[in-house]
Amino acid sequence: MANLSRGFAEKGYTVDLITINCEGPYIETIPDSVNIIEINSDRALTSVLPIAKYLRSEQPEVFFTTMEYLNVISLLASEIAKTKTNIVIRCANIQNKQESQGIKRIVQRKLAKLLYPRASELIALSEDVRENMSEIYGLEGNRNSVIHNPVQVSEIQKQSTEPVDLSFLDEGSKMVLSVGSLSEQKNMATAIKCLSNLSDGQPTELVILGKGPKKESLKRLVNKLGLRDRVHFLGFVDNPFPYMKAADVFVLTSRWEGFGHVIVESLACGTPVVATNCPGGPSEILKNGEYGRLVPVGDDVELSREISDIYDRPDEREHIYDRANDFEYTKITDKYEEVMF
Repeated sequence: MANLSRGFAEKGYTVDLITINCEGPYIETIPDSVNIIEINSDRALTSVLPIAKYLRSEQPEVFFTTMEYLNVISLLASEIAKTKTNIVIRCANIQNKQESQGIKRIVQRKLAKLLYPRASELIALSEDVRENMSEIYGLEGNRNSVIHNPVQVSEIQKQSTEPVDLSFLDEGSKMVLSVGSLSEQKNMATAIKCLSNLSDGQPTELVILGKGPKKESLKRLVNKLGLRDRVHFLGFVDNPFPYMKAADVFVLTSRWEGFGHVIVESLACGTPVVATNCPGGPSEILKNGEYGRLVPVGDDVELSREISDIYDRPDEREHIYDRANDFEYTKITDKYEEVMF
């Protein structure tokens, strides 16, 4: 949202960014030209009436929202407001793979199936997400578009030059990096297991940036495999890009993805990528292996082979940079503008 808000503001649009809670590491990346409106709601559902009030008073030409529960409350608010605002919603992940499946999720899904057809436009982050969106919500037709996530390539490259302390790595070791939540979806266990398969002739250490519910089980796996000195959990960091630039290889081991934003960020840093060929965006970003390596989900042996091959035959960095530029936020904003207006 931050990059898209910036893109539209730079085009001269008036941009209001509505937040339920004005918190988190990305708020400070919002440019001053974007108006931040905080609803101050403790729950998403109680945001329906404030959003309806905003739609009535401001009557924006377009109201854009992402994530299923926010899409639902925005469409409910639109029904209440009865304005001519075009409601554009985005699906950002493979919905039937989501980990939370309680009664709240079931109700949310039923409301989405009822309300999504009333949106002016529907955007998916990848072709797999679009297919999943059509299947889950029964959506067909020419109102469904695929537009990838925007990134600020030049800003990533600038931030990647900031100093970072890697003194915890042994001298001469290669660095493999993985960034993401420590969750079932991200499947970091595959990245850990692959270290056992790598040749002792080229010492390798794995650095993991992120936090999540699987941290303790992943640490137990590390201890079981005798890799305590070779796997480093650094938690969430505000600026992961110096780590990406310093890494010899970036790995994404997800079971599924909506897009795979960190892949693009790694490409922008010029770092070779090995990703699982999971449902979602990785194969689209890497163009079926043209700009990075793809391995089967959960295959730690094949993952280690591709990492070793990169050690022996590094991908050309200019080739990698070229692909990252395809996702520059100004280019992606143009695509959103074409669909929204």
